[in-house]
Amino acid sequence: MQFVDKLKDFFKYNEGAYYLITDNTGYNTILRVDDVVFETVNTEKFIAEHIGEIEEYFYTDKDYRLDFTVKGKQYFLINYDDGVVSI
Repeated sequence: MQFVDKLKDFFKYNEGAYYLITDNTGYNTILRVDDVVFETVNTEKFIAEHIGEIEEYFYTDKDYRLDFTVKGKQYFLINYDDGVVSI
């Protein structure tokens, strides 16, 4: 399955207003989306342009997060409607 297909599955099971792309090491928020319809293709394009080419990715059906690796660094995309986020 292509990364874009995994993104479609993620958004299908994680409808919400807040989405974050965060790195796994320092938990630095890279992207926060508030109350915006965020399309799958836009997410893939954002990652490619602002973070880098995706090397690996992992998503389990109906999970709350999608993991991916860029330049050897791990990141995850999560639905964060249940918490307060500060950048």
